[in-house]
Amino acid sequence: MRRALLLTLLAAATACSGPTVQPGAHVETEDKQLLQAQAPLAPSQRLADWEAAEARLEAVCTAARRTHSPVVAIVHAEWCEPCNELQLHVLDTKEGKALLSKAGVLSIDFDTREGGALASRLRVLGLPTTLVLVPGAFGLVEVGRIEGFEAATEYQARLKEALARTEPPPPRCEELEQLPGLDPPEALLDALECAATWLTTDPSLAYNLLVDFSRRDWPAAALAWPEPQRARLFDVLRLLGRYQARVEVSLGGCAETFGALARWPGTPKDRRSGAIYWQAACLVRNDQTREATQVLDGWLQQEHDSPQAKELVADLFVHEHIAAERAQHLLQEVLAATPKNDWPHYLLAELAAAHGDKASAAAHLKAALELRPGVALYLNHLNRLDAPPAP
Repeated sequence: MRRALLLTLLAAATACSGPTVQPGAHVETEDKQLLQAQAPLAPSQRLADWEAAEARLEAVCTAARRTHSPVVAIVHAEWCEPCNELQLHVLDTKEGKALLSKAGVLSIDFDTREGGALASRLRVLGLPTTLVLVPGAFGLVEVGRIEGFEAATEYQARLKEALARTEPPPPRCEELEQLPGLDPPEALLDALECAATWLTTDPSLAYNLLVDFSRRDWPAAALAWPEPQRARLFDVLRLLGRYQARVEVSLGGCAETFGALARWPGTPKDRRSGAIYWQAACLVRNDQTREATQVLDGWLQQEHDSPQAKELVADLFVHEHIAAERAQHLLQEVLAATPKNDWPHYLLAELAAAHGDKASAAAHLKAALELRPGVALYLNHLNRLDAPPAP
């Protein structure tokens, strides 16, 4: 996907019009400065980024209309393991290139200013996300969405199906104007899940309904529900938290939503760590690093400094670019306790690369590949270390 720009896009116009381009051309973001390394953006900066995203999509619409071709937008990040697997097993293959040959491909790096704004504008809640867009009367219309990546055959089948569409599939449920009460839970959960599906299509009403619900006294009532129903509720509120972080840019709301899930006794045990991670990440991005550290220290104490808890805390420190020395110490302790664990090696490689120590970074990536051969994320990072610096 890292090829030269073949699709020329002009500045946005008031209507979908512009230059003729060739189908199958690629558009890529260029700014490589990580959002995670920046302080929270001021409202004026967010507005400027949003306007730039609107202009970019308008130009993409212009190109797609003139070539009578769909647009495949792929939102990814360098640190995202399934994103790297998607690249290796589909996008860089002969079959994948043939599938995309008649579409314009918009590669969106989530960690750039422009990419983050585009992902927000497209209501992307997880990575990777693939969207199939066609030009409509008032701009690009989404006719297909694939969230995540597991297997190449499944992904290609879903993408082929989406590329054959000319209009959006029917909604999964009718849009709601209000939610039922907490009892019976089945009716409420059906309504909440319906509202959650609207977050990526027409979120104006659904988002307010979900936020209003999150502020109810739901934890006590839902604690009496059977485990499968508690898991469904967790999934809905997790989507709300992700929407607050990545689309609404309500970092305080995100921290509040995931904090409630982290504290709720009904949260499935295997998902509590994820809620704590997101709560802390939103606090850091909201310029509340001290509060985030307190949350993580509490988690370590609760988990009796287990290797799994230490790895989670170190992972957040690395990817949010804070407490590098402490992250390194934690990762060394994790490796001492679990020497066959590949992920700490990857995180240590990230730390080394950030400090310009390419030799140590390469050594850790090679160690990770010995433990888990063929992982695209590790291979790609190792290749980037060996690549000559950009002019």
